[in-house]
Amino acid sequence: MPNEIVTRGTGGAAEREWERAISATYYLQEVRSAGGQDFRGRLSVQPVGAISLSRIVSTPVTYRRRPLQIAAHAEGYHLVTIPLRGDLFFEQEAAHAHCPAQCFLTERGDLPYELHQPGDNELLVLRLPESLLDGFLPRGRAFQGRTIGRPEGFAGLFIDFARSAMANADGLDPERAPVVARQLMELLALALTEGGRDTESGESTVAAAHLRRIKAAIRRRLAEPDLSPALIAAECGLSVRYLHRLFSAAGTTMGRWTIEQRLAEADGALRDPRRRSSLAMVAQSHGFSDQSQFCRHYKKRFGRTPGETRAEAAGRAGRGS
Repeated sequence: MPNEIVTRGTGGAAEREWERAISATYYLQEVRSAGGQDFRGRLSVQPVGAISLSRIVSTPVTYRRRPLQIAAHAEGYHLVTIPLRGDLFFEQEAAHAHCPAQCFLTERGDLPYELHQPGDNELLVLRLPESLLDGFLPRGRAFQGRTIGRPEGFAGLFIDFARSAMANADGLDPERAPVVARQLMELLALALTEGGRDTESGESTVAAAHLRRIKAAIRRRLAEPDLSPALIAAECGLSVRYLHRLFSAAGTTMGRWTIEQRLAEADGALRDPRRRSSLAMVAQSHGFSDQSQFCRHYKKRFGRTPGETRAEAAGRAGRGS
């Protein structure tokens, strides 16, 4: 069953309770409800691989993310918000967006913003680890407070699939849920680049297409510890030198990018309370040669141990049950 939190009341107590729930689910931010009115909020959260899917139903509310809250938050996450009912008004740096129902909005978690919902609303929200997002939209360059106002084409497919994933997440095999997460990310990338805009800045169209093929091949083989540039280059019909040149132009290496993807998926597994695998099994199933190697990379990336992440996720699930 999804982790669910319900808040109801008038004034500061209800705001603070909802603020704690929202900050724990996404990242630190302020909450302000319509003054003097009864506030009602319901939040349901469901992990799907490395992605957190959630549904919010609430009365009018405003969310603000301040610079100090960003400085205090070490991990990188970004959001995709789909209003199923009610409009959103969003400001982030120079972006000022109006997002009507059945479209979607991208929100960078590493920049201040304000999100205003003037009426009763229902939202579907995807929280994406930055390391996972970078695998599809490098450095989030196409992810800066944008509204996709076309509920058709790839955008429509993405919205429909996200809704279906949320509705069916509880019945997914946790070990296979990362496949659904990757499909969501593929559709999101297609929706954000629909219309001929290429997010791989500085690369030719052909080079960008080759790099996407390479990354897709790596994602299919993340569980293989002996994954090598030669193997991937051969599978894609390219030279090893050209493969290295493509990653270098993107500001990384194949090895570094592969580790980031493995860590993002492993982090999703640790945050899913339904998955009971030992840390050694988590390491092995995500392509690390042993548990100590995995724990070393994980702590360097996230600033805490895998065990601490698992304990935090279990505690949150216990509080929401």
